[in-house]
Amino acid sequence: MKEKTLQVLLVEDNTADALLLREMFRKERPGSFELTHLLRMSEAVVHLRKGGVDIALLDLGLPDAHGLEAVRLAHAVAPDVPVIVLTGLDDEAIAAKAMKEGAQDYLVKGQVENRALPRALRYAIERQRMQADLIKTSEELKKLDEMKSNFISIAAHELRTPMTSVKNAVDLILTKKIGDITRDQEQFLLMAQRNINRLSGLVGDLLDISKIESGKFELLWTKIDLKQLIESVLITLRPLADKKSLPLHLNYSAEVPAIGADAGKIEQVLINLVNNSIKFTPEKGVITIDVRQMENVPDILDGVLGYVEISVSDTGIGISEEHRMHLFEKFYQVEGALSQKERCGTGLGLAISKGIIEAHGGKIWFASNEGKGSKFNFTLPIFDEEQPCFALRNELSKAKLKTLPLSVLILNLTGMESLLKAHKEMDSQQVLNIVKERIISCGIKATDKIEMSPLSNEIILIVPDTDKLGAQALLKRILHNIEKEEAAIGDCFRSLITSIATYPEDGTSDKELIEFARTGNKKGNNELSGGHAAMDKKRVLIVDDEADIVESIRFTLELEGIECIVAHDGEDALAKAKKEMPDLVLLDVMLPKINGYKVSRLLKFDEAFKQIPIIMLTARAQGKDRQVGAESGADEYLTKPFEMTELVALVKKYTDV
Repeated sequence: MKEKTLQVLLVEDNTADALLLREMFRKERPGSFELTHLLRMSEAVVHLRKGGVDIALLDLGLPDAHGLEAVRLAHAVAPDVPVIVLTGLDDEAIAAKAMKEGAQDYLVKGQVENRALPRALRYAIERQRMQADLIKTSEELKKLDEMKSNFISIAAHELRTPMTSVKNAVDLILTKKIGDITRDQEQFLLMAQRNINRLSGLVGDLLDISKIESGKFELLWTKIDLKQLIESVLITLRPLADKKSLPLHLNYSAEVPAIGADAGKIEQVLINLVNNSIKFTPEKGVITIDVRQMENVPDILDGVLGYVEISVSDTGIGISEEHRMHLFEKFYQVEGALSQKERCGTGLGLAISKGIIEAHGGKIWFASNEGKGSKFNFTLPIFDEEQPCFALRNELSKAKLKTLPLSVLILNLTGMESLLKAHKEMDSQQVLNIVKERIISCGIKATDKIEMSPLSNEIILIVPDTDKLGAQALLKRILHNIEKEEAAIGDCFRSLITSIATYPEDGTSDKELIEFARTGNKKGNNELSGGHAAMDKKRVLIVDDEADIVESIRFTLELEGIECIVAHDGEDALAKAKKEMPDLVLLDVMLPKINGYKVSRLLKFDEAFKQIPIIMLTARAQGKDRQVGAESGADEYLTKPFEMTELVALVKKYTDV
């Protein structure tokens, strides 16, 4: 088969140099190369646009293109044609810049041997072809990855909707609220319940790993109390550890400050690591969690003061050498667990944990001694605890960008000194924590941020996309909720005073807003007074096109004494909301006619409905879906399949039942 003649474009204004190059090509086998010589880059651009050029040789000193401009012009009109710079400038810095601009090679005139130039051309053409193949393969893999992510998202949605109906039905029967069941029936229903929960976990893991791999993994950053988070995880897992007589020890260094992280995601990592230690540690072993601040850390990221290191160690069976290099791979499961039952799972836990920690800017690693135990370590960034309103700066910048209002609510306990004397077992932070929990329990939105300042005895609530009227309505609900729960620690909340500052009318910087609100606090105009609001029967609008889900929710809420109104599409939801004026809306996202996001926006943009809480119930569980839900005005975002007890608790929280 005859070899193709390579079409070479030479752009060179020095005719002597051009003649020398022609001589080099004449020594090659006839028909190997065909050379086209042009004197100006403008002529070369026209020639390249016509096509048919296999490679271009460019001088850097052309009359109408100086320096690397010739390379840029060639790539602009013929990006698939490889370019070799051929110049009299022996300059490594210019050579490096030429390669960055996309040149395949940089050759210096007078230093090129007779056979070297044709060989360099062939190599350049081959490299260009390989790069093009790699780009094409990368694009194809990216499309396949997007298709996979879309398939998993759609499949998860389609699975979660029927799973919710089945789960709700099984849960209702197990409560025995619709009739007695036999012991055998209860055992089989519990079996079904366990496997529904297992399937739900599998779907969640698949979504997480898909988002990590596609680069769509989103974090909800807040300042968190790491010790409190770890203690909560240990309380959750202690029953499993107790079954094997495994003590769970926590060593927490007092020097560790507050950190910025996604609390839910870090909890997921901790649960996975501690749960693995429980699985792979025999009875009467020991599991220890150590938390310390790292010192002398090189290459600290901008805005980070340092790092906190968390380790989970055990005295278990350890990890054999053959498994160690694959441990963080997806779907990889270590054989040799203590029992077949303990080996069950998806093999995604450590892969997801690695993705979560790296998304936070940290690292995760492990060490293991086979037969003696394992130790998993991960790091998280430390933010400055001296800045009680770092979240306000972030939210304020977003509000300015979107030209939206933002409100700051400050709640101050002025009688803290007398309160601490009356409750000697508490410190100021514990009291503020109680106030904080009351605020959370009254139904703030997922996008709202809470900061505590023990030095000034303040709780600072940052409420995006909320004007003065909206903030006043929220404050009224908070005060009512706090008053209702006042019995928790006596009459401490009698000294609670509050104030509001709203962007832009009360200030345009975080300092101005905080100062304005604190000035209002000093006046004491909003001091909490006694009296309890009358509790009427509450009405909830349920919006979902799945009849089975609607029926299970309606049945459960009516048992709690809550009146239910039902709508099966977006238009019907808007009509019934305006007619019935419910106290709360339970809203599916994937609705006929008008989707749930738009329904929520239309309700929240109407002053008559702006303060009606909305809880979204949906199978769409990705971070971006939650963000869209929050931006459309949803106060909560509950993913199907959900626990009916969790839904009832949320309904009660938002309706004060």
